[in-house]
Amino acid sequence: MFCTQAFLVTNLDASSVGRCRLYTFVSFDGIQIAYHDEGDGPVVILLHGGYVDALGQFGDFERILPALKRRQEMFREVFGGAPPLPNPPPEGRLGLAAALMAAGARTILPDMRGFGASEKPREKSAYENSAMARDVLALIEHLRLDAVDVIGFSMGAGTAARLLGLHPPQVKSAILAGVGDYLIKDHVLEFPRSWPVPDSVPRPITARVWAEEGAKILE
Repeated sequence: MFCTQAFLVTNLDASSVGRCRLYTFVSFDGIQIAYHDEGDGPVVILLHGGYVDALGQFGDFERILPALKRRQEMFREVFGGAPPLPNPPPEGRLGLAAALMAAGARTILPDMRGFGASEKPREKSAYENSAMARDVLALIEHLRLDAVDVIGFSMGAGTAARLLGLHPPQVKSAILAGVGDYLIKDHVLEFPRSWPVPDSVPRPITARVWAEEGAKILE
């Protein structure tokens, strides 16, 4: 079973037994990136989406359920409505990381810069020029990995795509999930008429506009 709680590797003590260790390293530009590294076998790196950390995306569903409920309430307050909460089947509630480990994989989950236990620079420039993808490449090199498979969801899929654009020889395959053409920089998003998008959201609604407005809600 993949861990549900994490502690920094520098804080090892008796109370840490049964919890996974949270490692850190310094990325290409000096930003500190946190990551989980569990299991043995072929390496799979999981790249999370926006507004969550790695375990919030790929960990135990019960762990992330309170955060999902809070986000749902925030969207109801701002937008007047929100999508229903997910309800995975029993076999999926432990999360993708646990399933991969059970299948014999070494599973690595970085908290991308700006999320979770990783450093959160405020400057936009810190996220430009494929910075997140370069973080993943720096992690691969830090761990001296010869071969990895990558799975990215939503924002993580964009990170995976940019990682492929760097042509790292260690990346043998990549799955890009939870994405569509809305990730194209200037593509205009289309929502169902029933979706409660307030008039205050700037038009046209592009992926950048939607991400910026979502970040305002979470702040």
